[in-house]
Amino acid sequence: MSLSERTRLLASSGDESEPTGPNSTESPKDNTGSTNNSTRLAIFIAYLGAFLASSDESVVIATYHVIASEFHELAKGPWLVTGYNLGYCIALPIYGTLADTWGRKLSMLIGYTIFGLGCLISSINSTMIGLIAGRIVSGAGVAGMAITISIIITDLAAPRDVALLRSYTNVVAMIGRGVGAPIGSIVVNSLGWRWAFAGRLPLIVLCLILSRLYFPNQHKETAEPQSSHGGSIKQLDYLGIATFATAIMALLLAMTVAGQDGGKMSHIYLRPLVPLRLATKGIGQYWLVELGLFCGRTGLVATITQYLTQVKRVPEATASMFLVFCTMGLAVGSMASGFAIQRTKRYKKRSIYAAVISVISSILLFFSWHFDHPVAESLLVIPMSTPIGIIISGEFIGMSNRAPPEILASSIGAYYLSQQLGSIMGAAMGPLIVRAGFKYDIAGRLNEQVETEIIRNVLRDAKYVNTLPEDIQRVVRSSLGYGYQFVPVLATVTVALCVPSLVLTREQSVE
Repeated sequence: MSLSERTRLLASSGDESEPTGPNSTESPKDNTGSTNNSTRLAIFIAYLGAFLASSDESVVIATYHVIASEFHELAKGPWLVTGYNLGYCIALPIYGTLADTWGRKLSMLIGYTIFGLGCLISSINSTMIGLIAGRIVSGAGVAGMAITISIIITDLAAPRDVALLRSYTNVVAMIGRGVGAPIGSIVVNSLGWRWAFAGRLPLIVLCLILSRLYFPNQHKETAEPQSSHGGSIKQLDYLGIATFATAIMALLLAMTVAGQDGGKMSHIYLRPLVPLRLATKGIGQYWLVELGLFCGRTGLVATITQYLTQVKRVPEATASMFLVFCTMGLAVGSMASGFAIQRTKRYKKRSIYAAVISVISSILLFFSWHFDHPVAESLLVIPMSTPIGIIISGEFIGMSNRAPPEILASSIGAYYLSQQLGSIMGAAMGPLIVRAGFKYDIAGRLNEQVETEIIRNVLRDAKYVNTLPEDIQRVVRSSLGYGYQFVPVLATVTVALCVPSLVLTREQSVE
């Protein structure tokens, strides 16, 4: 039997087993329900891409204030993070359709290509606007890599292996973020920020070649087959893509310059970007939980390095290690949850307990940041992050088991989309809260003329505070600390808002 894009990845219960070979169309699971070697190889290759993409993200989170300060535009620094997430959000629903229409392999290859293009654009630009544009392109590429690996795991792996393999995905991503932050700081401070982007281009090419050679061509057949690939693409909601991008931009502008815009249009599309009927079928609450979790977490991650360097005078390389602790905690929680779900087939109570622990840890971090032991106090990010990893694993299992099989790819895409929207909001809200608190607290503490100049320069250059006289430094660092103290409050509130959904959502059976 020959392979084609319509070859089923999962054999039905009535299918006969055939010998496995290079030209065989046998289901990727063997007759014992286990995941076979060819499936493991495909997933391993995808893990390489997840590692590369995650390390790229953490490099920018750890160093965006340094990069933006070189352009004397520190206030625009968070846009290097939000621009990446913007591209991710815009592209993510499209990849869900591409994966269903043209197959998982092409979706992954397109993602690698766009990611490499974004890194190239970022490395050669000499303006902040051009660098942000490169980050948007990079995010659009990473979206294809992220959604493809989750779809592959759900399609190819035995149901009892999905939770564990998903936890491995998070572990790989978290290791990438953990490694990327300190190494990226070293590269940026020694070789220059351009090498932080250009240096990963050979690795992207390697992943592209491996995916081209070893990635499976098949994709899962849906209950609503399309008449042709061209027909599916023509039915895609292109106006929805444009308006969705505009809506996200409006959201970002609203959080940075307090601008608002709105509108209403009524159209009917055969293939909307995200099937809204999923929200009424019990899938929407999973998206909201991811939105809240990632908003609070990203707000903390995007500011903790600056807090330690600007307020506590911790060396930048040491401060970057706390990004490792954040990601390590998330990875440990995700992996532990994956093993537990595989063994017990349960996740709801564990997720609720984890949310409570995360809230308590966030409250303790808020109070601890008022003391003078920055290293010890900030280690609370570990018990803050570990429970979030536990919740994420459980929520993915619940969502994937509840979503209708014929639109599972779109459901997974929307799941990741909500994570990135949360990341966009957190990356914008965290620095915004800090700036507002800083300006509020420093008002009236210095000479008015000096105060205006200091505020302007502190918000333009992260290292400017180090050039001030010692007595003024104390005032500025104190006011910065006042602003940073509210970031753990954001993390506390966002996780607390997720608890009702975790309690009220019915637990899905895991077979």
